[in-house]
Amino acid sequence: NPLTNKKARGNSIVDLPEHLKKSNMKAYKPKVVSIGPLHRKSSRELLYMKEIKWQCMLSLLHRLNPTDDQKVVPPKRLKDCGEVILKYDEAVRACYMDPIELDRHELAQIMLVDGCFLLELLLITNDKQLNGEPKSKFPVKVSKREEFLSDLKLLENQIPLFIIDLLYLKLFGQKSEGIPNIINGYALYLFGCSSGRPIISPNRAHLLELTHWFLTSRQIEAKPDQERSAPETVVELTIDPPDHEHMESMDIWLRERDERDKKVSKETTPKLERCAARLQAAGVK
Repeated sequence: NPLTNKKARGNSIVDLPEHLKKSNMKAYKPKVVSIGPLHRKSSRELLYMKEIKWQCMLSLLHRLNPTDDQKVVPPKRLKDCGEVILKYDEAVRACYMDPIELDRHELAQIMLVDGCFLLELLLITNDKQLNGEPKSKFPVKVSKREEFLSDLKLLENQIPLFIIDLLYLKLFGQKSEGIPNIINGYALYLFGCSSGRPIISPNRAHLLELTHWFLTSRQIEAKPDQERSAPETVVELTIDPPDHEHMESMDIWLRERDERDKKVSKETTPKLERCAARLQAAGVK
């Protein structure tokens, strides 16, 4: 089972140094929803989403698959998912640069609630794409949606994507080797980057890295052959060494692509919805 040998990207989720954030502190803090352990004690504005997360988790657990045992009630599913996540405590901690001052059960609860919330969010988006009407409502009002999506791409506001893979496998029992590609497609569709089809990605430690990889890789494909740089060699390790790119990937994602996008044709450019509201929500003025 490929998901039982999960590769954790070491130090891929970091609490950015103050000197990088001082120019615009608000741009690096979630405004609507906190994900993961780093912003769990943030402002009152984020408390409202805690109840929404639990509602989304219950909605996810009530989804029925033809292979499900009808007698397996949501509390049993919740327990089963929690026990799976507990087994990956060491891998989860390895994804964060700084030590997580929580015991294994507290950390597993955060991964479980936030992972179920994000998975249900991706499924809601896919429901609408396939059937025109999602089984559940989008968890935030339209007026807050841009800020909400921007929060999901903050570097400090992430959980490892393999947690969502594990939950999908446990709840829906699909062939494990295809699950990461399905989650990739759902996530990129949520952000307006793709059509929602399964996508293979070598770089998917979390949602921000997945989005950054997709946008930059498509831009490289669109360049004339003579302008392309040599392909980067990807070395897969169980725990990767710290990478300075992750420290600056927020700024790269928000700023670097704008100049490049002007040179890319409509046929080869991903359908990324950019507007003043989204940039403002991300802290770009």
